[in-house]
Amino acid sequence: MTVPSTPRRAGPYYGTGVLVAYPFTFKTFDKHDLRVVVADAGEIETDLVVDSSVLITLNADQNANPGGSLQYAVSGVAAALPAGYSLVILSALGYAQQADLPEGGSYRAASVEQGLDAL
Repeated sequence: MTVPSTPRRAGPYYGTGVLVAYPFTFKTFDKHDLRVVVADAGEIETDLVVDSSVLITLNADQNANPGGSLQYAVSGVAAALPAGYSLVILSALGYAQQADLPEGGSYRAASVEQGLDAL
């Protein structure tokens, strides 16, 4: 499978004081592969912590329907992003190629594609 080049960033989304789910549409392999940054009214940026200050839901089939959504949270409970705050969703995947292909033997297309998809 080929993966088109897409921006791995969503937002900025602006807080309104109302509980909202913020979408993103780029492929990710795990919720910990995301970096979520919130800026307060004074523009001080803070990285949010998965399952504590941000709750992430990934779409089930990242090949057919990449992305998912997330909610701002306080102590693991969904909360409204305060008015005056902003939130940006980024990919936290490093630029590493993890595929290790053996010499000879059968060709494993799925392993090659998975490694290249991450690039």
